[in-house]
Amino acid sequence: MPTTVKVTASKLKGEKLDPKEKISASVEYNFGDNLKEAVALFGEDVVFSNYLSRATVSAQNVMRPKVEDGDSQETIAAFMNKWKLGTAVARTTTVNADSVAAHIASLPKGSPERAAYEKTIMDAIKGRN
Repeated sequence: MPTTVKVTASKLKGEKLDPKEKISASVEYNFGDNLKEAVALFGEDVVFSNYLSRATVSAQNVMRPKVEDGDSQETIAAFMNKWKLGTAVARTTTVNADSVAAHIASLPKGSPERAAYEKTIMDAIKGRN
């Protein structure tokens, strides 16, 4: 069964277009309906190299937040040794105390927003213990 392949471009003949004037194209392309058909159409080497390329990007997308959070090479390697391609990974964000304190300080004292935020922070801290 053909797959609809769409592309949108923001340049035409090297010239950047106005953001409202993006151009696009769409074609139907037969990649095959399953692995067996894909191999028959393109060969094992092509199918595997495309799989490997996409799998590498997926692994990089899992690793990037860990690098950005400052995790060590060893921590990342241990995590990746347990990771399975195709599984979702929850994104966690490291929050430092200075950013939390700055946000609390920016809220008016005695305001419902500040009280709610402080309660949320305290509940999160209590949940860690």
